[in-house]
Amino acid sequence: MLHLYYGRENIDKENFIFDHLQGRALLLVPDQFTLQMERALLARAGKEALMDIEVLSMSRLGDRLLSELGGSKRSFIDKYGRHMILSDVARAERERLQVFRGLERKKSFIDAYEYKQKGVPFVGGFCTYLPKELPMAMGACMVGLCSKTGETIPEAEKDLKALDGSQRLLVLKAIKKVQQNPLPAEENGYGKALGNHRSTNLAGFLKIKLHASGLRVVYQLRRTETEMLVIVIGVRADEEVYEIAQKRSNQYNLLG
Repeated sequence: MLHLYYGRENIDKENFIFDHLQGRALLLVPDQFTLQMERALLARAGKEALMDIEVLSMSRLGDRLLSELGGSKRSFIDKYGRHMILSDVARAERERLQVFRGLERKKSFIDAYEYKQKGVPFVGGFCTYLPKELPMAMGACMVGLCSKTGETIPEAEKDLKALDGSQRLLVLKAIKKVQQNPLPAEENGYGKALGNHRSTNLAGFLKIKLHASGLRVVYQLRRTETEMLVIVIGVRADEEVYEIAQKRSNQYNLLG
């Protein structure tokens, strides 16, 4: 049987629910309060484990229902796929954007859009100054507003789409890590500076090299905003990657 209890703010609803729990029960709470509720139940019962009461969040309940009813066997688009689709749509509609033109390629813009569509509260913050625990304590998600962001030219986005799912995930994780400090290694950053090669002049560009998978990413560091501009992504030999980077650099006049 399902029991719904509701009441005004500052009413001791928690103890009222505890007093009315009987037999085997599922207690649904917001995602961020599962651990807090489990601790409260253990403290009230004076036990080290709960046998008949299970605390679940809505997301965990949804996962259980999907697994029991077969819905978990379906393939759902992941977060990175959603970001790619939303970025494509935003770029296609760029000329119609009045307020957000120029921001449509920012990851924080896509994050904020997703949270807003889902009705999830979020807080914008600069990663250096705002601990993530503060928004979480308020039941909100955090959207990073710091200037260390990553963008891609259209050809690099096509490179990313051409990879298989596991390769794409490796690249995105590597880019996310380097975004935290995209400076060259000589300046204590994660980037590896490129220079002149046989037929290319890539001074001012940096690379990310994933040795185990053979994946390579070339990017330009825009120091005015500590921003990464991804130029090439793919499984290619070094010289081939550098030649493609040189061609795209000339195409977009990246070195002025």
